[in-house]
Formats: sequence, C-alpha cells, structure tokens
Amino acid sequence: MSPDLKIANAFVRTLQQGKEKALLEALNRNRRYIRGLVSPKLEMKFTPEIRYRVDTALDYAGKIDELLRSPEVARDLEKK
Repeated sequence: MSPDLKIANAFVRTLQQGKEKALLEALNRNRRYIRGLVSPKLEMKFTPEIRYRVDTALDYAGKIDELLRSPEVARDLEKK
C-alpha cells in the first residue's frame, strides 16, 4: 500500500510457469471489475487502485534451498 492508501500492490503467481504475462494481462483487463468487487468489502474512504505484480518469492526460496542442499554448503555444515 502506498502511504496515502490509494495504491495497493497485489502479488500474484500462476500455477503454470511461463503464463505470468497472460495472467497480468487478464488481471489488468479486468481491473475495474475486480476493484468493484473489492470496494464494498473495504471500510475505507477510497478504494485503492490495484496494481498487479508477479510474486517471485517462491523462486527466490527455491534458489536458497538449492544452495543450502549443495555439496559445498553441506560440507561446511557438517559437525566436527
């Protein structure tokens, strides 16, 4: 959310890799409709503009997990 609460970022992820662009296009095409669905549920003076972003947190977590499982790190973590 922006400091003035007029912009909200929604982080989204697809179940199929490589479909992120199509997902963002569909969400942006229906932005006004989704905002209309959200508006009655909020008790705010203004309904924020929703900006959709691809959530990359799982990709980052996967890279960290892969690093931790690598033989070089496992060797360093062995108890001596």
